[in-house]
Amino acid sequence: MGRLSGRGQPTLRDVAARARVSTATVSAALQPDAESSSVSPETRQRVLAAAEELGYDYARLRPRSTRPTTVAVFTAGNVHPNVSALSYAILLELGERFAHHGIRMVVESGHGPGSRRPDAAADMLRRGDVDAGIVIALWDWARHMRSWGAPSVFLGAAPSDAGICQVCVDDELGGRLVAEHLWSLGHRRVGVVHMSSDGWGADRERGFRSVWSQKGLSLADRCCVSLPSTTETSAVETVRRVLTASEDQDGPVTALFCDADWVAAHAIRTLQSDGYKVPDDISVVGFDDAPFATMLSPQLTTVRQPIPELSALAAALVVEQMSLGAPMAKSYTLPCELVVRGTTAPPAGV
Repeated sequence: MGRLSGRGQPTLRDVAARARVSTATVSAALQPDAESSSVSPETRQRVLAAAEELGYDYARLRPRSTRPTTVAVFTAGNVHPNVSALSYAILLELGERFAHHGIRMVVESGHGPGSRRPDAAADMLRRGDVDAGIVIALWDWARHMRSWGAPSVFLGAAPSDAGICQVCVDDELGGRLVAEHLWSLGHRRVGVVHMSSDGWGADRERGFRSVWSQKGLSLADRCCVSLPSTTETSAVETVRRVLTASEDQDGPVTALFCDADWVAAHAIRTLQSDGYKVPDDISVVGFDDAPFATMLSPQLTTVRQPIPELSALAAALVVEQMSLGAPMAKSYTLPCELVVRGTTAPPAGV
């Protein structure tokens, strides 16, 4: 009979279904000391036979010293402050949630020298070094996670066909909120600066364009530019590129939508150093409501991601999967909100 076809690695629930017992019975039957437990020899033999038939790796169920249940959180390391600030806020929330359940959390870097990669994370789960994993915004990891066959959650935008458990914010809604705000103020010529044109960056631009299209306008492609790299120099040069492109076309932009607060912060600094007044000459909107958004002058108008809610849901889904003994493929999208502060105002003359 062999392994289950088309579903990746067999799960505890698969073994339970084959042996016609509960997942708790399977877990007890596959422990090394099961012969002294309440599981009957006949039931244990049936469970072992089902596990062997399906190719279930039940070494993961065996005790590993006395360590507590452990969740590994994989996040980008040594990168731009926008991601670092958000990741830190998420980690604090996750740590608090897991502590409530008596679960230990370890943090692993997903980028940089000596970092973990998706296959290394899979090995950690297979060996039983950790019991579950959460991946924060590492876009290229998403397609690998389905093969892990272990409780896991991807926190952030992921490919729609990844077939994994995912928690994300409604990035397209955020783009629409920005567009509606700028339109209501009277802006018609807007530039867009992307930190990334993939995943959430594309969703945020699509939301913005949908509102502009409904109003009978379109965004000039020359005024929608992605950063070639996540460096300060790249951000400064890209902002100036958008300004130059807009002057060559239909007149200078009166507002900039930066799809990350980190980019918006550099945009404000660049504009001010080039003699522009924010928001009198050019309005600026960010995305994320990173902790430094209120430290800028003026304070940044931005889209707030619901970090506590995203983190709480991700933690709850990991706990649920561990209790079931199997991963889930569910997607949850939470709404975001626009926070209006001092970097947006009607364009001059309106």
